[in-house]
Parts: sequence; C-alpha cells; structure tokens
Amino acid sequence: STLNCPGWSKTFQDATRRIHVVSFEQGGDVFEFHNRSQLVSAYRQLMTRAVGSTEDLSVTFSAKVQTTATAAIKAYFRAGFLEELLKYIAVRRILFKDRVVDAGGVAVYGLAAGAGFASAENIQYALANSVDVMYVRMVLTIPLHCCTGLIIGIFLGYRKFLGWMCYCLPTLMVPVLIHGTFDFVLLLPRSDWIPAFFNSSGFRAASAWGLLFFAVVFARLIWLRLDSVCVVDIRSMMRRGLVSRPNCCCLECDCCSVWCVHQDPVLKAREEAVREQRRYDRLVRHRENCQGNGLERTRSQKSHRSQTSLPSSVGGVLVRQVTEVILPPGPPCQTIKATCKECQASVRAHLLFPSFCPHCSAKMPDDLQLGLSSTSSDSESA
Repeated sequence: STLNCPGWSKTFQDATRRIHVVSFEQGGDVFEFHNRSQLVSAYRQLMTRAVGSTEDLSVTFSAKVQTTATAAIKAYFRAGFLEELLKYIAVRRILFKDRVVDAGGVAVYGLAAGAGFASAENIQYALANSVDVMYVRMVLTIPLHCCTGLIIGIFLGYRKFLGWMCYCLPTLMVPVLIHGTFDFVLLLPRSDWIPAFFNSSGFRAASAWGLLFFAVVFARLIWLRLDSVCVVDIRSMMRRGLVSRPNCCCLECDCCSVWCVHQDPVLKAREEAVREQRRYDRLVRHRENCQGNGLERTRSQKSHRSQTSLPSSVGGVLVRQVTEVILPPGPPCQTIKATCKECQASVRAHLLFPSFCPHCSAKMPDDLQLGLSSTSSDSESA
C-alpha cells in the first residue's frame, strides 16, 4: 500500500493538536463517525471488505494547523512576555529589601529565577512527551531561560545601583525579543509561501544557537557597567544585625505592597536622617555665631518668615508636580562615584554599608557613607 497525500507531512508537523480521522471512503461507500466506537465499527467493515480488494481507500482527516500569526502570538506573548514577566516578578519583589546590597547578587537572583522556571517547564514537557524532549531542552532552552533571567537581574541592578529608570517594560523589552524570536523560529509553520531554506531543520537549529549566543554576549556586555560597583560583605552585615535575613521560600509578607514602592526605602530613610542631622548642625553653628553679636532674635525671625512664606508661583509648583507624576525622575541609587586609593580605579562605592573595591578588594573610606545626596544637601546649604 502507498500513501498519496502531498500536504500530509506539512499538516502533521504544523498541527497544534491531535489529528482526528473524520471518514473513510472505498468503492463509493462512505463511513463517517464521530466517536471511538463508530471508528472501530467502520474499521472492522473496511477490513472485511479489504480482503482481496484492490480499490483505493480515501481517508479524511481533521487537524488544526498553526499559521504564522498564531506562531507569532504564541512566541512573543504567551511564551516570551508572560514567562519573562514571571521572572521579573520573582526578582522585583525582593529588589528593595535591605539585604539586597550587592550588584552581583541581583544578577544571580535573576539567573536563579530563569533556571527555576526552566527546570519546572522542562519537567512538565518530560511528563507530557518523553524523556528525550527533556534532554534536548536541557541543551538549548534552559540556557536561554537562564540568560534572559540574568538580563532582567542586571537591568534591575541598573535601577538600584546606578539610578537608571529601568521599570517593568524597559526591563522586559530585550528578554521578550530574544525569547520570542527563539520560539518563533522554532514554531514557524512549514507553509508553501516560505522558502524551503527557512523551512529546513538546519536553519531553525542554527537560528536557535545564534540567538543563544547573542543572549550570552549581550548579558556579558551589559554587566560591564555593574562590574565597577563595590562589593559588600552581606554575611557580615547579617551577623551584625544591620540587614534582615532571608525568609524561607515564599514567606515574604509584602509581596503585593512592594509593587507600590518605586524608591529604595532604606536609602530614603537614611537620606532623611542625614538631612535632618545636617539641618541641626547648621542651626547649632548659626546660633553659636549669633550669640556674641546680639542678632540671633532678628535673624531667627527673618528665617522664620522666609520659611513660612508662600511660593512665588503656585502654577509652577502644580506644573512640576504633574510633570513628576507623568515622567517620574530617576530613582536614587545606593552607590556614588569614587576612586580606589589602592589601584586608582574608578568605582562606585556603597552609601549605606562598608564596601570593598571589586578590583583589588581594598576597603573604601567610611566617609563616603555620609555622602548621601550631596547635590541636594549643597543646594539646601546654598
């Protein structure tokens, strides 16, 4: 017996669900069925008639075939956007914890989120298909998930340690494009209008490996900006009680409220404390200078009137407030530019905790920890 069906191979490869047999036809007789029992009955009748018969047998199949549009939606939205969003949520929920004080730690958190998701998805595919699928995915899919998770962690490190405006959508843009293109190449249907070269298995495999290589190189390049961030001994900080210890698994109690936090609460509290201390020091120096001149009362009254006076332009204040809501300013970061005294390298020292040079491990000066918002404090003193 021979099979004469030109589009069978493409239909079989592009089918998104199981292929169903609709009817048999032989010698002008049509056997239609809608369930398994009718299929068994029709098959027995055909086998009875097929003994010594040379008539052709026509079989009608029903299959839902994938198109280019459905492949793009599955690749870029269902797989790319939703899966990368899950990794982003896993890292974003702990970004502003007081124990997250190391740039490398944020990148490792993103890598761990990608590896955890890839392992769970790999087990699901192995249970649904076979163990061979799991081995193939271990070579390509798991490294890709790890790379995209690493990119998300690095971008969130930009936000916390460099002050970049890496919010949700800008952070997810590159990982979604890499992940979506990777899946789109593999899900691309074998249609007649697509050239045979792009339908070949060699092109799909080469494209997948090329995208994986691009993800690795891109992650390495964007990490170079965080390579100059000083290192913090987080374990020592935990032993001294300066930062909190991590909770087990998913026992973080502020998973929902953390989404409303767009500024580092630890840095904000420290900035307010330092600002109040500087105001108090200026007030003490002012009183000491004025005690011998008898002008303390007059100057205090003038300063009180200047502090309680209304702004000169109420409209300007409203415009500034509306602008900050629509286009929020860049978030403050936990690091400041400094120069290592040992190796003379340009680094970013930590503002809250003792830090060490990432190149020579030299300890950074402690006076840098008091340099919070130096520009804002200078403007206040002026």
